[in-house]
Amino acid sequence: MAAAITEPMAIASTSAGSAAFLTMPETGTPPLASSLSNVLCVTSKTSDVICNPWRNLVSQNRRRYKKDNFDLDLTYITDRIIAMGFPAIDQEKIYRNSMEATVAFLERYHADHYMVFNLRGRHAYDPSYFHNRVMTFEMDDHHPPRLELMAPFCRAVHDYLAADEQNVVAVHCKAGKGRTGVMICAYLVYINFYYSPRQNMDYYSIVRTVNNKGVTIPSQRRYVYYFSHLRKRNLNYMPLRCELIGVYFERPPRLNGILLDGAYRLRVANGDIDVFIPGPLRLSGRDFDEEEALWGRYPCSVGEDQFNPYDPQPGKDCISRRCYGWSVPATQRVFMEGDVRIDFYAKKWFKGLGWTLKDREKLGHVWFNTMFTCPGYCGGVYVHGDEAYPYPKATISSPWPPIDSRSCETANGILKNTWFSDGSRSNRRKRYEKKSHMKNEGSVSHECNIDSPPGLEKHCPYRCLPLIYPEQLGRQPPRKEIMAMLRDAHTKHLAGGKYKKHLQSVPSGTAIPRSPEVRLDCGGPMCLMRRPYEHVLTFSVLEVDRAFKHDKVNKGLKIYVVVRCIDVDNKDDVELAKKCIENMYAAQAKIDASRTEEMRKKSGQSRFESLSDSTSSHSSSSYSADAISDQPWRCDPRLQNANLRKYFFRQRADSKSVHPPANYRCMPRKADSPSSGLWETGLINHADNDSLDEEATMKKQIQNEDTKYAEEDFIATQDREWLEESSESED
Repeated sequence: MAAAITEPMAIASTSAGSAAFLTMPETGTPPLASSLSNVLCVTSKTSDVICNPWRNLVSQNRRRYKKDNFDLDLTYITDRIIAMGFPAIDQEKIYRNSMEATVAFLERYHADHYMVFNLRGRHAYDPSYFHNRVMTFEMDDHHPPRLELMAPFCRAVHDYLAADEQNVVAVHCKAGKGRTGVMICAYLVYINFYYSPRQNMDYYSIVRTVNNKGVTIPSQRRYVYYFSHLRKRNLNYMPLRCELIGVYFERPPRLNGILLDGAYRLRVANGDIDVFIPGPLRLSGRDFDEEEALWGRYPCSVGEDQFNPYDPQPGKDCISRRCYGWSVPATQRVFMEGDVRIDFYAKKWFKGLGWTLKDREKLGHVWFNTMFTCPGYCGGVYVHGDEAYPYPKATISSPWPPIDSRSCETANGILKNTWFSDGSRSNRRKRYEKKSHMKNEGSVSHECNIDSPPGLEKHCPYRCLPLIYPEQLGRQPPRKEIMAMLRDAHTKHLAGGKYKKHLQSVPSGTAIPRSPEVRLDCGGPMCLMRRPYEHVLTFSVLEVDRAFKHDKVNKGLKIYVVVRCIDVDNKDDVELAKKCIENMYAAQAKIDASRTEEMRKKSGQSRFESLSDSTSSHSSSSYSADAISDQPWRCDPRLQNANLRKYFFRQRADSKSVHPPANYRCMPRKADSPSSGLWETGLINHADNDSLDEEATMKKQIQNEDTKYAEEDFIATQDREWLEESSESED
């Protein structure tokens, strides 16, 4: 990945295909940048006077930079990291940052010491605007960034900042909030800015927005937690190949009414490729009435036999006592690898007329990565971050701490209530009450101090500040203003552990009766029981994009995804999975090629160079050649796989990160071999060891399944409306 100014701009593909790098010509002063170098006062233009109100309206809750005649959708996240909106060239600049103003800002304050990271998929511009200091990572709108791009992005940012103490980076997508926030938060995790990924996301959200709503989409948050999971376990990313068993849901939202009727639909895609689109699932008005009455009488969905992936126990294999959904037919087996998207939507029509009102009413969707489906493969059971990193009671600021407590921590920065050493307790209470009254009016308590993030000094040493922000030019480091933002957010209770607390409550009472223990191809209700070798992913309504804020979706909704690892001892399964995944990659490559050509045309460049792996000469690092090495993975057999080769990067010689083993065996399948080391944390259901006859019978059935239609659903997505209708608010 090129980090130096004179090296090529890197365009990293989001797909399973190889990375593509755009080779830039080396010139003295790019003509486009030269034409903009003298633009300093950007708001003096008539067009800016007219457009700025629209730009302020479109930026919504995002903080804007309004100093020195600039008015930009741009924020300093740290002293060396900038988040900003897309620098528009055409009519889009009516309501977004204009390219002229963005260039003027960077040239005025950080000339020769900035690198721009473009995360907006299929929207390129001529990099000569920024003196060819542009790196582009292809990421689609309204999607979480591909997990495979997080480490390369972090390395590229880190290398550029390490090359010169004056260097800064500017990151943008479209609006400069969602995808930009995910990648910046990934980098904050990378450098241990805060020790908790949740703290890093809240820090970013407070600094980038006025209401602490930066990285809010559940799937985007999940991918930051994924990256943190890998970092804490010293693991490099490598997708796991697995088989989809079925998708099921609990507490279905009502679709029918006086005039309307409807049916549930499902779509499962591996990247951009559809792999499973089953038929519609329809419930009658009587079915909905029965559901509502039953759940009203028995609000608790969890019984004593509930399967717990974090603590599996013999005899406790009930995934859901009452659910609906789709099981993959034995004749159309589905295999997945990498990033997977599940769309849950509804089709509605007028009763008796057959007129379609809505063909695809989005109810919710979920992105997940197959690497985290098997606990043994990813170094331990993945726990969703908002549950794994709660705000402990000891770190939440209370309105009146104990008299012997001088401070109380919070999650972002560390908020301390500093008390005067003199005066009685009653006087201090009066001062607190006065401050509380002022706080309600929007004032910031002067008794609140914010400790610096633990990783701030290493990220931007104090000695660098005069170099980046010369006092003689009237520049002040952003950190002081950032601390004021954090203090303001804490005193206004915009930060803390109350995130959607009303939705996290678990109903108590008698568990709902179990439905019949069956697995229907399409339908319900059914009691879903975990079978041998299976892994279960559970997504509550808080973890489902769009559904978590959908008024018509029941807050008890849960989506269950059941998968299983490939049995490496079954050669037929291994070959079938390999063929299906190769077909999926081939279809994805066609889509990527089309996007790459579109990017080439938009950027105005003449040629591309396709690289088969990430270890080419285009990769760069601030470390010397002796300090980085490919020795840990040089003999890995996965290097022979063109689709997996790109996941190998040269590492520091002292790096502890490793890839999951190439010959990995799912722990529940290893009946005869003992566990050891890192992989001992795999999910082992001891009940499986007592049912070897059942497993043998099941395995025989799998081997005898008719698989001639197994690849039918591995086709490229033709209907692009899927992606258009998935859009959330601007990110």
